[in-house]
Amino acid sequence: MKILHVEDNRQTLDIVKRILSRFYTVDNAENAETAISKVNETEYDLLIVDIHLGKGMNGIELIQEIKN
Repeated sequence: MKILHVEDNRQTLDIVKRILSRFYTVDNAENAETAISKVNETEYDLLIVDIHLGKGMNGIELIQEIKN
């Protein structure tokens, strides 16, 4: 299973990746633009998205963009 975790907090990204990578392949993205690029390149089974991503799109807008 491939997971994309989108989170603007570097510490949270590292913790989640450390835990989940024991069982799954985990990619990280620190912002919506990077996430969109990764989704266009790779098929993921699951997206874990922070709602508050700082600058640019928020998590809800990101999911809507990916669905389109």
